[in-house]
Amino acid sequence: MTSRLDDKIRAFVSELVDDPPPAPEIDFEWLGHPDRPPLHESPLRRRPWLPAVAVVGAALLVMVVVGLPILFFGGQESTVIEQPTTTMAQVTTTVPPTTLPPIPVFIWESWQRVGADVMQPAFALPDMTQVGSRLIAVGLEPGEEDSPQDVVICASDDGVTWARLAENDPALTSGMVFMFSIAEGGPGMVAVGTGCEDGTPCNVIHPIVWTSADGTEWTRSPADQVVFGEYGIMFDVIATDHGIVAAGWIAGDDPSLVRPTVWLSPDGAAWVRAWDGDFGDQSVLSPGFNPGFGALAVNPDGLIVGVGLAKNDDGELVAAVWASSDGRAWERIEPNSPDFRGETGLSVTMLDVAWGSSGFTAVGTDGGAQVAIWQSPDGHSWTRIDTTDQPFDTTGTLSSVAALAAGFVTAGPHAFADQGEGPVTLWTSPDGSTWDRVHTIGPGNASSIVATDAGIAVAGAIFEADDSHAAVGVGPACDPHAPPPDPLPSSPPTTVEKPPADLPEMGTLE
Repeated sequence: MTSRLDDKIRAFVSELVDDPPPAPEIDFEWLGHPDRPPLHESPLRRRPWLPAVAVVGAALLVMVVVGLPILFFGGQESTVIEQPTTTMAQVTTTVPPTTLPPIPVFIWESWQRVGADVMQPAFALPDMTQVGSRLIAVGLEPGEEDSPQDVVICASDDGVTWARLAENDPALTSGMVFMFSIAEGGPGMVAVGTGCEDGTPCNVIHPIVWTSADGTEWTRSPADQVVFGEYGIMFDVIATDHGIVAAGWIAGDDPSLVRPTVWLSPDGAAWVRAWDGDFGDQSVLSPGFNPGFGALAVNPDGLIVGVGLAKNDDGELVAAVWASSDGRAWERIEPNSPDFRGETGLSVTMLDVAWGSSGFTAVGTDGGAQVAIWQSPDGHSWTRIDTTDQPFDTTGTLSSVAALAAGFVTAGPHAFADQGEGPVTLWTSPDGSTWDRVHTIGPGNASSIVATDAGIAVAGAIFEADDSHAAVGVGPACDPHAPPPDPLPSSPPTTVEKPPADLPEMGTLE
């Protein structure tokens, strides 16, 4: 039986804490010997993780998987941090040219749960995106004793009939791996996450990048400590005119101190660490809140925005925005703005951001107690939207937002902030400020929302009899300028049972 997502992770982490890697013996006299080589000339090697450190690493891993990916480091004055010039080749296109034919026209006329047969036994879908003519969803599959183990890749040409791809690919199953984000770019698609290698202690996780031309075969980045660090995570990835940008965090010698980090790549294969923020103490964070960039978006002028959580000058944990015109130098935007502070007395975080017809819209939570929405016309000036009299009811967190042709659509709740209780609900807005509830799906959580020509697709998890099941729901397109449905749909979506799709290779679709 598949248990709830948070129960899975906590059970897995308890094993890490109970059985940490042994601490090696250290010759302290040799450390002071005159023949000892300078520390900076010593080869990189895995740190000896003491039991206390293993506990910290395990606690971080709990927050990584069931928590909210956010941006965190100590409060300071707004500053632009210039990085040394690198030799990385520059790119001039967001996505490489493709030979894919036009996307076939499908219309989802009613809400339905899809792909349940091929997504089992995955228990969550952290992300979903549209790549060429397909929807691609990435999930987590349990391993031994029901702990997270392998990556699941599912694809659909029409949003209704789904197929499992690369099921036995070692790049997705070797060691323990978590894939958090996927985007079109590189040879076809690029995904990021974290994990460990076979034969290594999995309380020492490092950033991982995967690339694939069509989703059927994947290449996995090696554990390069110079580029990716020894201990860390990538949370999000997007393709921009500056290159492919990935963001997350890496830890220092003390694993309780982490720093936000940005990486750049011209092709998804060769990466440089482009920017490191200041170290921050993760122990000040509330349960479920992670250090590191949580979400990225880019506007047509090439301005990249990263959102999350950070301290202001008063030491409060507030919503935070960073901006960059090239992916290398990042500026903290108005860290002491009252629009980033909470109304509940608890920490505030931005969980997702999107660029649309009226600028940037970011969504998140005010302490998990009430939804939080921000709007910016340019990425530099931000206003928190008053949601007091808007129809968000008991939902405390909005986890994902996407742009429509004219407006935005958002979904919640989040897997951890609202304890994943749902119901999964969608709202639309013509401008990012005024919102209407348009559909309620059922108990569960939402992690990603995608607006397509066929309609709206939501990925996450559905809860059934205390079990968590990976789920995708698709439904009709939303017009933010139209009145909301009356009465509001509230029944669970129809489950469409179809045989797994035999998908042709990308580029040969008829």
